[in-house]
Order: sequence, then C-alpha cells, then structure tokens
Amino acid sequence: MRAASEWKEKIAQALDGVEGGLCRSAPNKTRLALTEFRRRLDSVAFTRERKRFERDLDAFVESKPHLRAAFGRYVSKRLIAFCEELARTSEKVQRILAKQKKAPLAVREELARASRNLERFVAQNKEKRPSRGGAVGKS
Repeated sequence: MRAASEWKEKIAQALDGVEGGLCRSAPNKTRLALTEFRRRLDSVAFTRERKRFERDLDAFVESKPHLRAAFGRYVSKRLIAFCEELARTSEKVQRILAKQKKAPLAVREELARASRNLERFVAQNKEKRPSRGGAVGKS
C-alpha cells in the first residue's frame, strides 16, 4: 500500500507543478481539467488504474503546447534541484575518500571530474530556465 500512496503523492506533485508552471493566460478549461485529474487521483487504487491514469495524464499534457511548456518548467526545476543535491553528495564522498589512503587515485579523480561536470551543468541550466509566458524576462 505504501507504493500506491507514494505514487499518488508524486502524481499530485506533478499536477501541482504543471499548474504552477502555467502562464496566466492559460485557458480555464486547462485548470478545470487539472482539477478533474486531482479528483480522479483520489479514486485510483490498483496498478491497472494507475497505468490508465498515467496514460490519460500523459496524453493530456502532450495535447497542448502550453501544458508541455509548463511540464518542462516543472521538470527542469526538479532536475536542477536533483543535480544540486547530487553535487553536494559527491563533494561529501570526495572528502571521505580523500581521508582514506586506500581509495584509488583514479576513483577520486573521476569523482572530482564528475562533480565539476555536475556543477557546470547546474550553473548553465539555472541561467537557461524557461520563463512563464514565453517572453524573455517574464517569470
């Protein structure tokens, strides 16, 4: 049962993220449809129903450019946050490995290289975050 509640929580977060990423000019029908998905989410109980719900939600998000853009904004925020946390964890691992003389130098160097790449990725993508409404400078 725990997996079902976690699934519902993640889907609810995604619905909130998409709605939060919509521009003000998004049609009210879109917001109503998202509300309907939230209502349906409460009644989903079995794996087969989850799969059906996911397919319906995917088709809905893919059906309109403004929904795809809102979902992209949500995912990019989540991806950047994940990469930031991964970079912090990598730095911790590097410090631990540096204290252990038995850790192979090649492993420490590869981890340091991966950390630099992650930090570079995060820095580049924080600057490129898409804005709402599509116009430069709007948020």
